[in-house]
Amino acid sequence: MCRTEEEMGEESGRRRKYWGLRRYKGVMGLKRGNIIHQSRVDKLRNFMVLRSKMKLRATSSVMPWENFGTSEWGRGGSCRTDHRHRRVMALNLSSKGLKGTIAKEVGNLSFLISIQELFLYNNSLTGPIPPAILNISSLQMIDLQYNFLGSFSQCSEIKFLALSYNEFTGSIPGKLGNLSKLEQLYLGNNSLTGELPSTIFNISSLTLLSAKFNMISGSLPHDICKKTTRLKTLNLYKNQIGGQIPSSISGCQSLKEFSLAYNNISGVIPAEIGNMSALQNLFLGSNNLTGELPFNFLNISSLTKIGLGSNRFTGNLPEDLCFMHPKLEYLELLSNQLYGQIPFSLSHCSALYDIELGTNYFTGGIPAEIGNITDLQYLYLSNNSLTGWYCRFIYHGCVDKNLKLFKFPISLRFFFFCLG
Repeated sequence: MCRTEEEMGEESGRRRKYWGLRRYKGVMGLKRGNIIHQSRVDKLRNFMVLRSKMKLRATSSVMPWENFGTSEWGRGGSCRTDHRHRRVMALNLSSKGLKGTIAKEVGNLSFLISIQELFLYNNSLTGPIPPAILNISSLQMIDLQYNFLGSFSQCSEIKFLALSYNEFTGSIPGKLGNLSKLEQLYLGNNSLTGELPSTIFNISSLTLLSAKFNMISGSLPHDICKKTTRLKTLNLYKNQIGGQIPSSISGCQSLKEFSLAYNNISGVIPAEIGNMSALQNLFLGSNNLTGELPFNFLNISSLTKIGLGSNRFTGNLPEDLCFMHPKLEYLELLSNQLYGQIPFSLSHCSALYDIELGTNYFTGGIPAEIGNITDLQYLYLSNNSLTGWYCRFIYHGCVDKNLKLFKFPISLRFFFFCLG
C-alpha cells in the first residue's frame, strides 16, 4: 500500500513544508524502518476496495483512484505502516479533491483495523461521519477539517479530533465528555448553537479546545478548570457566550492562550487571572467588560499579546507596564474609556509591533521615545485629546495635532522627528 523507500525519501522533504502537515510533524514522519514493501497488485487491490467502499471520486486535477499504489503514489496519497504486523497505521488523503459521502463499510475494512491516524481534510466530503470509522478502537487522530460534513458520532480512544470548517449545526453533543483520552478538539467555523456542554471540561487530558466562529451561547462553567488543569488553549472567539468570566479560570495553570473576544461577556475581569503564570495571549475584546483595567496581570511576565479593545474599561495605563512585560508584542485597548497620559515607558517594550490606543480619552503629547521601538509597525492613536507633533516614529511623514493619520509602518532605517 505504500511507496518505496526511495520515493518516500524524495517526498518527505516536500511533505514537511505542506501547510496542513506542519502541525503533525513527527506524526506522519514516514521513517524508513516503518515502510512495508507490497506488490503493485496488493496496493492497487486495497485502494480499489477503499474507493468502492467510501463511494468517493477524485476530481480530474488529481491522480485518479485507479493509480493509487503505483509509482506515482505521491500524487495520490500516503500511508504509514507497521512493518512487523503489516498493517496500515496512518492514512493521508488530504487535499485530493475527494467528493461524495463516506460509506459506513469503510470502518470494517481489514487493512484499516489498526489505523491510528486518518487525514481527510481539505476535500469536498459531505454527509455524516460514519460511526464505524470513529469506532475503530485503534483510531487516535482524525482530521476532517475543510469539508462539508454535517454530523458525527464518537470514538472512545480518540486523542485528536478536528472538525473545523464544515457544516455542523445544532448543539455540541454532551457525549463528547466521554472521550476520556481526548487532548485536542477543533470545532471552529461551523454553525453550532446551544450551550457549551460542561461535560467537555471533565476531560482531564484536554489541552486544546477551539470552537471559534460559531453561535454558541450560555456561559462558562463556574468550575471550568477543576478537571481541565492541562488546558493550554481555550479559543471561543466570536460566539454568543454571556455571563461573567469565572474566577476559577485561574485553576488552568497551564493556559497559554485565552480568547473570548466578540462575545457577550460582562462584569469585571477576575483578579485571580493574575495567578495564571503561563498565560501568553489574552484576547477579551468586543465584550461588555467594565471597571478599571485589571493590571494585576502585570505579574504575568510571560504575556506577549493583550487584546481588550471595545469594552468599557476605565483608568490609566500604568507607568511600569513595559517594565513588567518586556516581551509584550501586541497591545490593543481601542474604544474604551481610558484617560491620562501615554507612558513614555512603552519604549521599553522593545518587541512591540502593534500599539492600538485609539478612541479613548488620553491627553498630553505622544512620547517621542516610542520612536525607539524598532519593530513597531502599527500605531493607532486617533480619537483622543493628544497634543503636539511628534513623529520621529512615523515612516515618511508627520502627524498633525488632530492625529488624522494613525496607521504607519515603521522602518528601522527611516526615522523622522518634527515639531509643529
